[in-house]
Amino acid sequence: RRLPVYIITLSLLLTSCESETYETGDGSLSHLTACFGMMHTREAQKADYVVADDGTTITFDTPANVEWATTADTLYRVQAYYKLGDKGTESVAMNRMGVSALYEAKDMRQTPTDPLTFVSAWRGGGYLNVAFQVKTGKQEAGAEAQAISFVRDSMAWAGGKRVAYIRMLHAQNNQPQYYSVRSYVSMKWPANCDRIVLTVNDYSGTKSKEV
Repeated sequence: RRLPVYIITLSLLLTSCESETYETGDGSLSHLTACFGMMHTREAQKADYVVADDGTTITFDTPANVEWATTADTLYRVQAYYKLGDKGTESVAMNRMGVSALYEAKDMRQTPTDPLTFVSAWRGGGYLNVAFQVKTGKQEAGAEAQAISFVRDSMAWAGGKRVAYIRMLHAQNNQPQYYSVRSYVSMKWPANCDRIVLTVNDYSGTKSKEV
């Protein structure tokens, strides 16, 4: 069957899964904090809180306007930017993160192997999270988007741990490659799995990361 994929959406940058606070000066970005987590919508396009990957609940004094979150009482995976001020917690931006399913290699007829630039991978919030860069450029109308997915090749016991061997797949889909853009993707952590060995076809060669 055809490989189902998550279509890459390019988003604002975070340098890691850890929160970052900017406290220099008194500008609009002072005390800005960023985190990965699950955003809850109280009603369509209105978010009332985010549960960060470290378990902290961030409740907004005024519901955040999130145009892309069209379903009420729903959890969305996001990169959340917010400010802690004298008047409480203010939402700055809620950037939706792509969440890819995990597929079994034996079920796939095709597995794209186009390279990308691997940045980092970590476990957080019940997900495998990956930061990466893809090359892109001005796209023609109607062109097929680049795509990302994950395929599990096998499971094994190693050092008393259940380890999943997973490949990250990338389809360039004939998109131009003029400059690099950083993005993120999450995959729900597999059941009955202690560790993941992630393999990525990087521009510099095959890279493996144990998470």
